[in-house]
Amino acid sequence: MANWVNKYHDLIRSGHKKHILLSDPDGLLNYAGLVDKLNESGYEIISAASELEVRLHFELIVRYSDKKYILVIPSGYEPPPDILQFCTPHRIGLVQIFPNLDPGVLRGVSFDLLYKLFNLKVYEKLGTKETQNLVMKFSSLDDIAGLPELLQVNFYEKIDKNNESRLKIVLEQLAEQFEEIEDEFEQWFVIIKVIAEAKLRTLTCKDSELTKRYYELEQKLNSRFQLYLDNYYAGLFSLSGIRKPVVVSRILEYLKAQSPSKKALIVLDGMNYWQWLAISDDLRKVASLFLQKPQCPIYLPLLHGHDKLFLREAILT
Repeated sequence: MANWVNKYHDLIRSGHKKHILLSDPDGLLNYAGLVDKLNESGYEIISAASELEVRLHFELIVRYSDKKYILVIPSGYEPPPDILQFCTPHRIGLVQIFPNLDPGVLRGVSFDLLYKLFNLKVYEKLGTKETQNLVMKFSSLDDIAGLPELLQVNFYEKIDKNNESRLKIVLEQLAEQFEEIEDEFEQWFVIIKVIAEAKLRTLTCKDSELTKRYYELEQKLNSRFQLYLDNYYAGLFSLSGIRKPVVVSRILEYLKAQSPSKKALIVLDGMNYWQWLAISDDLRKVASLFLQKPQCPIYLPLLHGHDKLFLREAILT
């Protein structure tokens, strides 16, 4: 399964100079997964809100540095020749990553939804309405918060009216993603969310054929996930936990990197992801104090029940 982050990475490295002047019109650098990829490639990212800040950052940090920098510039900035001697200018937005989709619809959607949309074979340019329909089709429950308000309303109206129709769409997503698995741990974080929605819908589904199809897919995915664990699980422990811990042993590393002096860790153990979705909204309502900041999801892949992924939540006060 291809990743839009890799395409972004290839685009930004297309120049021959050490440093990058980057125009980020759609705020793609707000996605932690993209920032992590750029950091892994040796880039440090600094942002300038004005032409003066660009000059200050360039003279004080970038010009004579041995490190590689991405200097994010404000909209409309025209770099002078002396800065261009050291930096390759790039403008990378949603249009460059998704040339056939309407960027206005995609702006602000979840990282995982972009991941799914990038793997669709869209050969013709779609307008606003067509892009909205595509986004609605491939959104899971976890993706909804990032959608424009109108699409959120439409999404909930449609899924409430016809559970079976939505389940059919989700099962199609699962079948497609199963065929494209390439043993990247990020893929399983995307797939488990789709599995969870399918599971919740199956529990109330009155169509026996759809129910049977779900459990057949679940068994195939479990077998495929077992193969992933056998071959790649040990390698997860070497991944940094500063931005997003992948295994439980990296939780303290994440907590230490956070700025609040007082931190709390709430562990919900032995829970399938679909069970977390079932209680998370209610938990947020009664524990709003703990959820004022975005929580950091910790997924520890272990064989447990049918979903074989269960969730830990590190919640900071």
